[in-house]
Amino acid sequence: MSYESYRLKLGRLNILRAQLKQMREEVSSIHQEINLSIIKYCSENDIPLNLEKNNCKSESKSSLPDKSNASLVQKNSISENNLNVSKLYKKVAKVIHPDRHCDDPSKREKMESLFKEASRCNSENDIFGLLSVAEESNVQIDDLEMMTKIVSEQIKKEEGMIRELKKTVGWLYFECEDSEECKLNIVKKYVRIVIQKK
Repeated sequence: MSYESYRLKLGRLNILRAQLKQMREEVSSIHQEINLSIIKYCSENDIPLNLEKNNCKSESKSSLPDKSNASLVQKNSISENNLNVSKLYKKVAKVIHPDRHCDDPSKREKMESLFKEASRCNSENDIFGLLSVAEESNVQIDDLEMMTKIVSEQIKKEEGMIRELKKTVGWLYFECEDSEECKLNIVKKYVRIVIQKK
């Protein structure tokens, strides 16, 4: 397994993580609009909507095709038993600690930023973020083959999460952009599948 292959996979993973984060933020930002549209549609069409039982906020994450209500927010749980995050953190922190770079103010500032990110990754048990910090600070990882395999597995998971998110009411509604007809069709389908079937 080459180091270049690992770097490419880690770069791909970082792109996917950023894409998924942005998609989640976009969907999250329109949940209130979706909820209001569902309530309005149900009210206008005399569809009973018990807000205590039909929590629109959580259900607006439902996937239309399979009515799945599974949470899309997943912690990076891949092979956590096999990874020693704190070991990697200590190795990275030793290299990037700002106190080691007192002589160069610009480098110290960069190292402070990396150190904060590494600390956040360590506290959140975010091995993939920590691997990115290690890459950015030129810290060699110990088991390149294992890390490449773990990163590859996480790429598949992130791609799966993106595919699932694209099936949700929130994403489909977001993709309608300014088309009120499209938004109304999403709301109708959601009400028909999720609310009226209960």
